[in-house]
Amino acid sequence: MVLPNAIGDAAQNAEKDRVMAWLDAGGSIDDFDEFGFTLLHCCACGNMEHRTLGGGHVALARHLIALGADVTLVTRSDSGRETVIHEIVRGYGERQSILEILSLLLGAGANVNARDSDGDTPLYLAIMRRVGPSESIITELLRAGASLDACHRNKKSAEDVIQRKERILPEVARNEHWCAIKRLIAGVRQHGSYKRYARSFHRDVLTVRGLAQRGKLSTDDSVLNFLARLGDNGVVWHVLSYWRATN
Repeated sequence: MVLPNAIGDAAQNAEKDRVMAWLDAGGSIDDFDEFGFTLLHCCACGNMEHRTLGGGHVALARHLIALGADVTLVTRSDSGRETVIHEIVRGYGERQSILEILSLLLGAGANVNARDSDGDTPLYLAIMRRVGPSESIITELLRAGASLDACHRNKKSAEDVIQRKERILPEVARNEHWCAIKRLIAGVRQHGSYKRYARSFHRDVLTVRGLAQRGKLSTDDSVLNFLARLGDNGVVWHVLSYWRATN
């Protein structure tokens, strides 16, 4: 069965009731339209007028996934083959909507290291984004296990892609969000995985706490010296356990 273009358009415009009516009438959730897109792919493209994503797309994606839509399917388009996660990572619109759909896809088993027809992974596309919530997208991809190696078609690493983007857009090097992305990727590389990277901040706090407890904390940092003088009242250190590095 072929997905009718009108129903694919409805999915792209987040017309959930119309899509559900077609499915209730016997439509197959993973059918492709004549352009090689499934309902989930169409939904991930964003509305037809501006190609932006919003809350309606989140609701439709959630429902389709709950009904069993295959999040690993690849488009059969003449212009290229890609998974839904590639489409979302490139998407525009409401920041929270993009992140929610990405989370839904990853939670349903989307392959975070899938390659499109050009050989690029979602991480490459996220690094090369020009606008939008790149840092948050990259964080979600790395948390899900995205590889820093060979994320580009020419087997380039994430660090190589960063250098490439800075050659193309030299002004990005001064952007604070871009600098945060570089620190994030460097941290994950240093620690070997996002999980170990995230835990490193907690280990740092525990190390400082231990030194303070033994009266051996020596630092020029006025904040740490202040904390050391407070002693171990438990509250401050509990708050610090949620700390994240800013440089």
